[in-house]
Amino acid sequence: MTPPIAKADVVLASNTALRALSRVGVWMADEHPLPGPPWPLNAFLLALMGIGPLLLGALVIQEVTPFFWFLLIADLVLLFAVASATFRTPALFIGVIIIWFALQRIVVALLAPDISADLVRLLLTYKEGFYLILVTVGAITVAVRHLRGERAIPALFAADVVAIAFLGWLAVVFISDPHTSTPELTYLRRFAAPLLLYAGGRLLIARKEQVVDSMRMFVAIAVGVAVFGLVERFILDISFWRDTVDATTFYGKQVESGLLPQNWTVIYRGVPDGIFIALPLQEPVRRLVSTYLEPTTLSGLLALALLLIVFVPDLAWNRGGPLLKSAIAAAIVALGIAAMATLSRGGLVTFVAATAFVLGLRWIRRPGWTVSVPLPFLLAPLLVLMGLGAAVTSFDNLPAAGTVRDALATRAVSGLSDEPASAGGPQPPSADSAGPLQEIGVHPPGSTADAASKHLRGLTSGLEEMLTKPLGRGLGATGNWSGTPGSTNESTLGVISAQLGITGFVLYCAFFVAVIAGLVAAAWNRSGIWSDIPLVLAGAMLGLFIVSCVSESASGILGNAFYLLFAGWALSITSAVSDRLSLRVLPKLTGDSAASSADASLES
Repeated sequence: MTPPIAKADVVLASNTALRALSRVGVWMADEHPLPGPPWPLNAFLLALMGIGPLLLGALVIQEVTPFFWFLLIADLVLLFAVASATFRTPALFIGVIIIWFALQRIVVALLAPDISADLVRLLLTYKEGFYLILVTVGAITVAVRHLRGERAIPALFAADVVAIAFLGWLAVVFISDPHTSTPELTYLRRFAAPLLLYAGGRLLIARKEQVVDSMRMFVAIAVGVAVFGLVERFILDISFWRDTVDATTFYGKQVESGLLPQNWTVIYRGVPDGIFIALPLQEPVRRLVSTYLEPTTLSGLLALALLLIVFVPDLAWNRGGPLLKSAIAAAIVALGIAAMATLSRGGLVTFVAATAFVLGLRWIRRPGWTVSVPLPFLLAPLLVLMGLGAAVTSFDNLPAAGTVRDALATRAVSGLSDEPASAGGPQPPSADSAGPLQEIGVHPPGSTADAASKHLRGLTSGLEEMLTKPLGRGLGATGNWSGTPGSTNESTLGVISAQLGITGFVLYCAFFVAVIAGLVAAAWNRSGIWSDIPLVLAGAMLGLFIVSCVSESASGILGNAFYLLFAGWALSITSAVSDRLSLRVLPKLTGDSAASSADASLES
């Protein structure tokens, strides 16, 4: 038998542990506003304090060592504590995510010449700790608030059920293969990340001023990225990416570490071809890459920021006088030109598709001869610019193609000096050809129209493989990262269809349909900013889905993370929480007065 004194010690220890857990729960559920500067500056300070020591450690250690792993884990624990302490004001932690996602690539590129390839890979995948922290802290906070008696459980929508089902099917496919490979882990991460970001948004506390603050910061950071991009593209020479920022070493170490596929690109003009240089109408033209050092994900970021700043006037346009409106107009122009200069069809198509979707639904909602068009004097030129960019990068046969080609060939437009003359025979390999990336002296013939056809074939071949193998070929069996020759790549939907079969295809499509329908239902009977935001996000999600049909980059989260996060958060805003779990297909179609009452209850 246990002595009475020992029993008392056990009870005392148990009570002490329960009290400690209770105090932790109270601390997590309470609001902890930071003193001092305004919250955007606090977000920058948190990013500097939370991420800066890890980068400094990487520069000093230069290799992946046990000590660096200790620094990485300690850093993630610190970020977890920050997210927990500020979860009633989640705009702070979201701000840290926005800042790091915008600066990650250029920071790692500056470090790349001095650190190992494995460390480059680790720093680039470090971003995934942010959304895992977001989901974990969100789930814990909902549980703690529920145990404290708060109405904290959000309604479960059809999109949530489909997202859970997709993640479950992804886990089943992953577990069913006894041999885990690098491509398998890569695609597990790429397919799961968008759903986890959406889940993170759904678990955030539904405070509408926090959503608006986060979106304003997102747009401000995107404008900063666009302005830097315009400087590097139109003022700085391409030698900036060859000498100041060693882009070749940065991408070479990604290939060397396995983060990017082998033979993914070659070096032309001292920079990675296809990333820094494109061939619209068979003419080499320098692409705007800004801090992302990659135009495709960058264009996705710029497109979302442009949609928000144009179609949600209460976000910024209606908040100031003539001076502020002039600055906002300049920001819109900068975002539009930057998106066009990326020469990435993804962002251009997203903007055009989302614009048509938003204007079409506004007309259906209030049919008539006219439709409410915010900032028409800026929207019309943007649509023309985006349409022209999409056409030039997708087709070789255009009206006045010769004139356009001559314009592209000028240094003022192309950003490149004249190409060296070809000797007529095959080019000998350069001295650097033994490295991860080979270098060419003269660009071979080709065009972005050829690449567009390749992307489309990636979709069709993926659907054909799905019909051949309805259960799918397994994670990592196809796609750019698989290492397997074939045409089933360059399309997120095609790769999902081939790898996850009919089930994955149906769930992936159903997720986008459910999210778009939920956002439209949330916006339908509202007015003002809480009609504009869900409707714009619905259009953006439609554009993202269209791009995912013909681009494998759409499964990357660096530029597309905030489509999913803001969509989940907007759905949380439009549904009142309860003290028990409930299932709804769509958010309730409430009138403006009822919606205002619900919004007030969400903030309490």
